Amino acid sequence: MPKIVPPTKKITFLLLIIILLAIPTRTIYAQAANQSTDIICGSSSINTAIGCIPTGSPKAFATFLLRWIIGLGGLVAMIFTVYAGFLILTSAGNPKQVAAGKELLTAAISGLILLTLSPFLLRFIGVDVLGLPGF
Repeated sequence: MPKIVPPTKKITFLLLIIILLAIPTRTIYAQAANQSTDIICGSSSINTAIGCIPTGSPKAFATFLLRWIIGLGGLVAMIFTVYAGFLILTSAGNPKQVAAGKELLTAAISGLILLTLSPFLLRFIGVDVLGLPGF
């Protein structure tokens, strides 16, 4: 029969913190009750869960779309960076897994740099090199 060990001070302290955090408290609202929570987009926009999507001009819509694409690309780069770190940390000395993690980390950082510089590259190519009007 295994010997039952009494709880230590750390476990008792942790349980006390969990119990204190579980006690319901008074609800505090971030804004006054009389303020409207509706977001007014304007006549040339559509109010959605991801924000006001501009429909008035193609330039405004393209700007909105590019902002979201760049944000999602940053999220993907962050996920790849975390996964590359996980590969390197769990390699247990396996040189192939370390090399794969380093390669993925290099690719994720390179993609993030390219993603960060993409608006400047698009402006340089569109305005300075090609001379596109309204770009």
